[in-house]
Amino acid sequence: MAVLIVGISAALGAGGIASGAKASTPVASAVCATGARSVCVTQSANGHTVTAPVGWTVDISLHAFDRTWSTPSEFGPRLLRQIGRVHRSVGGVEATYKAVALGRTELRALARSTCLPSQACPQFVLVWEVHLVVIR
Repeated sequence: MAVLIVGISAALGAGGIASGAKASTPVASAVCATGARSVCVTQSANGHTVTAPVGWTVDISLHAFDRTWSTPSEFGPRLLRQIGRVHRSVGGVEATYKAVALGRTELRALARSTCLPSQACPQFVLVWEVHLVVIR
């Protein structure tokens, strides 16, 4: 069986930071909210650069009812420390990190289709990636 990997921005649209999901079935986030000393990053930030000062909280909220998301992973220098547990829900994943070091890194997550046992299921994997810059 072949698996097709495509960029999630093509399927969900590209956008800014701290905005709602661009998927056809968005779900509100219980954890993610931009505020004093925190930044909310959703799937609409795919392919974009997010900036957060050291000490700030970086909340990741990925949601779409027809997707199953992997836990976000950091690729590159380890600039983040996970706070608490990863929260999973139907079609979503949320994780909270604290920026602990200066530099540039990437956060990635994968999404695949969620299908009922009796229905045909498209075989693809969507790649979500955000470039993170931690500043003073």
